[in-house]
Amino acid sequence: MDPAKTSNEKQRIYYLDCLRVIATFAVIMIHVSAMKWHDEPVDSFNWQVLNAYDSLVRFGVPLFVMLSGALFLDRNKAVTYRKLLTRNIPRLMTAFLFWSSCYAAAFTVRPALKAGKQINITNLLKTVLNGHYHMWFVFMIIGLYLVTPFLRQLALDRRLQEQFIIMSFLLTMCTNLLKALPLPYTDFISSYIAKFQVVMVSGYAGYYMLGHYLHNYELSPKKKRLLYGLAAVSLLFTVTASSIWSVKTGTPHKELYEELLPNTFFVSAAVFVWVKDHCTAAKNRVVARFVTRTSELSFGIYLVHVFFVQILKNQDITTVLFNPLLSVPLLSIGVFCASFAAIGLLEKIPFAKRWLM
Repeated sequence: MDPAKTSNEKQRIYYLDCLRVIATFAVIMIHVSAMKWHDEPVDSFNWQVLNAYDSLVRFGVPLFVMLSGALFLDRNKAVTYRKLLTRNIPRLMTAFLFWSSCYAAAFTVRPALKAGKQINITNLLKTVLNGHYHMWFVFMIIGLYLVTPFLRQLALDRRLQEQFIIMSFLLTMCTNLLKALPLPYTDFISSYIAKFQVVMVSGYAGYYMLGHYLHNYELSPKKKRLLYGLAAVSLLFTVTASSIWSVKTGTPHKELYEELLPNTFFVSAAVFVWVKDHCTAAKNRVVARFVTRTSELSFGIYLVHVFFVQILKNQDITTVLFNPLLSVPLLSIGVFCASFAAIGLLEKIPFAKRWLM
């Protein structure tokens, strides 16, 4: 079960499937890049390469959110509270509890038993309920589902959508950038803005609405060129500023990687628009089948891929085993393929496709 798809989606939209594949691989590359990100000296070649890759693919989660917005805010689809509360959210929670239990068993219970330690049931329960580090996404999506009926009303009016996205950009993403930058008075300015508590446009709601907007409306050629230019500048800013900041302090800094920042916003929007314009149909049947199949399994791949990242780390197969320019994409492809195969096998279990992926 993919959270970026509604159950009554009868006809596939090829470019949305392409975006799911891209988003899935981007998230895997983020976690592969992070393998040795904290351990390498920040002025080393290895860390600089990891920094570049990590900066490049931070659009992964925003793309997933935008895909959900494109579909769940669609006026032509029946999305009601009853359906959300009885179908969509229970499916997500079931998948969350299953995978969280698997991660807890593998990375909490098994090491404790191996070391001869006693299992604290209360702490184990908390671990399961909190989920593994990448599973925060499930909570966030459920939160967006709960406000979807309200946002659908705003999505009926193009002007209101634009105002919502602008407010989210200014009051969430620009404010977060102020908090992230180590500049004079930025803490005061961001905390002052926070006093207004315009929570309606906070969090990932801006991306949710942006996905619907870009899916339904065409940007002019001039606006597209501007967006691509801003995306290029944003990517350069993320890579360069993170590098300079980290080298200057001698400590790796990830503050500028975050999804709710203007630099990530522009890159995410640019990827969405570019794929929409250039991936309207598959070049051949094999490519089409691969894209469709991966899209169908994307949520399951997202949930399971960290197992394979951890297995590689445990075997000391990391991004510094050889040149990270090659190791990051090659290991990411390996994790992607292993995750694809695992979820493809799990799908054969009758209830798994509906409730666990």
